[in-house]
Amino acid sequence: MKYKIKHENKVLQILGVVLTFFTFFLIVIGILNEAMFWAMIASLALTVIIAVLCFIDKGVGASIVIRDRTITINHLFVRKKIDVDDIDSVDMEDIKRHRRGAGVYIDYRRKMTILLNSGKKIVLTDNASEVNGIAGFVTGERDEKPDEEIPLCQAYNEIFDLMN
Repeated sequence: MKYKIKHENKVLQILGVVLTFFTFFLIVIGILNEAMFWAMIASLALTVIIAVLCFIDKGVGASIVIRDRTITINHLFVRKKIDVDDIDSVDMEDIKRHRRGAGVYIDYRRKMTILLNSGKKIVLTDNASEVNGIAGFVTGERDEKPDEEIPLCQAYNEIFDLMN
């Protein structure tokens, strides 16, 4: 079975923020010193590339493919194959984030943590919010989806069943 999730890649987001601040720092120094021009251009190019990768990653998302006793997790640049026997535990957690849009609203997400026998953790997140029509789109209000409609929860249930 294949489940498409809207996973957020925190590494790309943090790298984008750090590169943006570094670029602004180089721009300030570049204004004062003409020799920093090429470093400023290179940093700006890297920032644009990371920003484009963030948008592509958000659009593509991730997928969880479960076949027989093998779980494959596909991201933009990462592909992990896990045997069910290598999994120590699987946990599901609710996340509520306060976001600002047209107002302040709560964004609901689900987080699945897979703990492997080797001690490594794999953390996947998925969107658990839905917009209430046009009025909800304008005001930014979200409602929480039931677990049956969230692909990450469906994958969690299937993995949990395979483990037992």
